[in-house]
Amino acid sequence: MTKFATKLVFASLLCTLPILVLVSSLCQSQPSGFPAKVIPGWANSNGKYKWSIAYWEPWVGGNDLRAWDSVCTGPWNVILMANFQVAEDGTIWVGTDNPYTSTFTHTAVSYAHSKGVKVLLTYITSWANRTHWATGAATRQHNIHTLCDSLASIGFDGVDFDWEDADGTSMNQEKIDYIALLRDSLDARFGTGANRKLISMYGLVESYGYFPVYLSAINSGDLDFIDVMGYDIHGNWDGYCGWNSNLYTESISINSIMSSYVAYGFPKAKLITGSRWNTMLWRGGTFVGGGNPRPDAVWTSPAPSNYFDLRFGTHFLQSYPNGSGLTYSQIMAQKQYDATAKQEYILIDRSGQSLPSDFWSWDGELTIKAKVKYTVDSGFAGYWGWTVNGLYNWTANDWYPQVDSMWSAYRGNFTVGNPPSGTFAVTPDSLPVGGGSVTLSWTSQNATSASIDQGIGTVPLNGNRVVTVNATTVFSLLLSNASSNMTYTVRAVVASPAGQGRQDITVQALPPIALITQPTGTGSGNIETIRDGNTPPVGSSDPTQQYDTYNGGGPRAVDWIGYQFPTVHTFSALVFQEGMHFSDGGWFTSLSVQVRINNSWVDVANLQSTPLYAGQNGINYETFELAFTPVSADGIRIAGVPGGTAHFIS
Repeated sequence: MTKFATKLVFASLLCTLPILVLVSSLCQSQPSGFPAKVIPGWANSNGKYKWSIAYWEPWVGGNDLRAWDSVCTGPWNVILMANFQVAEDGTIWVGTDNPYTSTFTHTAVSYAHSKGVKVLLTYITSWANRTHWATGAATRQHNIHTLCDSLASIGFDGVDFDWEDADGTSMNQEKIDYIALLRDSLDARFGTGANRKLISMYGLVESYGYFPVYLSAINSGDLDFIDVMGYDIHGNWDGYCGWNSNLYTESISINSIMSSYVAYGFPKAKLITGSRWNTMLWRGGTFVGGGNPRPDAVWTSPAPSNYFDLRFGTHFLQSYPNGSGLTYSQIMAQKQYDATAKQEYILIDRSGQSLPSDFWSWDGELTIKAKVKYTVDSGFAGYWGWTVNGLYNWTANDWYPQVDSMWSAYRGNFTVGNPPSGTFAVTPDSLPVGGGSVTLSWTSQNATSASIDQGIGTVPLNGNRVVTVNATTVFSLLLSNASSNMTYTVRAVVASPAGQGRQDITVQALPPIALITQPTGTGSGNIETIRDGNTPPVGSSDPTQQYDTYNGGGPRAVDWIGYQFPTVHTFSALVFQEGMHFSDGGWFTSLSVQVRINNSWVDVANLQSTPLYAGQNGINYETFELAFTPVSADGIRIAGVPGGTAHFIS
């Protein structure tokens, strides 16, 4: 979200808050029946209406309400509740071999509604096995009437059809008639507008015989969206090894599939791009041409039927028979990223051992960001993941990195590839009146070029340089490579006559304190960022340089952030560098400075801001000196009413 860089000058605070960037809208008008849940930057916020869809597997945590809660509070507004069977008469069947119990189902759907999330019944069946209730008006009517009764009983918000038989066109008219009758029946039974029941359809990726059905249902308004099954491009069910949901390259890709739909005439505002969050593994086998597993290598022996899940952190090792003693962190250290395909993968090379080599492909943090950016840039209606169970780390009480990456991408942080990183420091960082010499020191990783402003220009990738400063000066180090740029900033403070007698005591403070200590924005997330010494230039939009208080919650009367000290100090001013402003927050509507005296927080006297603090003005990383009557205390903080509809500061 935003950077709250407060630097206490006699006491000076340097606070940095996370960043929330709202991406451009894909759909300007709200679809009928759109969920109530607000996903900042993505859906139902400031006129932005985009679907974010989660596929819930019953065979992975199927009736675990704790796992269900993590999805309902995650970055999704629709859950496809899979693996219900629908009987011939339309009754939703929950049998003994189905992990969903009636109690769990009713509780789960009701809980999702309390979070503003819609739940669709995923109707899994082969159309070819249901021709007797699809053919003929009477059988269709009876089936749909009973299905509507079942939806009403459980509280589902619609139906998601998973018809995965590549039938072609022989029964297309029956399918069109069925969907049309279902749409009319749902509207008549449950109404339209906000209460309108949704109908969605899985979109196959290699067989397009259903295109006439899909397009007819879209054009007639019967179908709300199509979940394009981009996660099923390759798998261990076919005869060759490959990316299982690559965005680009090879004979078939997310891009080629979505382009086929668009070329046929489908409106982009009805298409959802798909993503595979679990891992396909190709183990052993013999490859044409020899060598280790690689994308598009053809198997001369059948592919293995097993796959393993990289979503589950260290739990993954419980089911992965690596046979090599590798820890999870050692395995992940071998992760690679194909910048062309936008695909993450791991190759465990055991060619010199008696064990077979492994090739894994999955959508990790970098791939997810690339796909969300593709969704936004292409103007598609939303993004969905198969499958989302188990994406919360209960031990660490936090999301796994894939979900964090999704939150970040939804807010506009699309950094992909292997971005450059490094360090930048100035020594000393404060000088007496008149200035003097300072040493700039820097390091870099994954960078191909480095430069420093203030007339210095291109510099080695690692090094140091002595420069002379006569006044307070901000230096910015720019690291670049083919995928992205990264900026680091330091400031050398030269005392002025008016400032003599004041000193920066930020480093003497205890760990920073804040009302919100576990923000869910896209910034640093580490509260120590507020005193890391980096002060981005005005107008910067680098989310990694800030810490904010966005947590997805509702209005709060006050927000604050600051420091406590082990001993009493006399405070007379602080420097507050605000972070970024967004359309739904990132500023104070009222701002005060408070100090801690005898365990109580009180406002300082005669507070003056230079320049005048304006609240919402759209300027990122603006710096303010907040001066006041000197006061002795053991803590200091900035406080006030957080602004915007999301109620957070930066």
